[in-house]
Amino acid sequence: MLGVAFWMLRPEPIPDLLGDLPVRRNPAEWDQVSRTMTEQLRRNLPPGSREESVVETLSSQGFKAVGSAEDKDRRFLFERQDFPCVERFIVQLTFDDAHRLQDVLGHYRLVCL
Repeated sequence: MLGVAFWMLRPEPIPDLLGDLPVRRNPAEWDQVSRTMTEQLRRNLPPGSREESVVETLSSQGFKAVGSAEDKDRRFLFERQDFPCVERFIVQLTFDDAHRLQDVLGHYRLVCL
C-alpha cells in the first residue's frame, strides 16, 4: 500500500521539448534553470516558426495556453506535481504580424507548501 502511495506521488516527466532540466528547490538557482530552459526552447522552436506549429508542439507536450490567443506575446504553462511542491514551466512567446515566432523565453518556478 505504501509503495502505491509513493508511486502516485512521483513526479511525471517533464516535456521532451525541455530536455533534462533538474528540479531546483533553491530560489537562487531558478534563474539558471530558466536560462537553460530558454536555450533548449530556442533550439527546438527556432525564430520564424509558424505560430500554429509552435502552439501545436507545446500543446502536444502538455503545455496549456494562458491568456488570450490574440496577443502577440503568448504564454504557455506546464505544471508538474513534485510533492510537496509544484514545478511551473512557463514559456513566453513573441510573434510578429505574420504569425511567425520572433522570440521564446523560458521561466522556471517552484511553489511549495
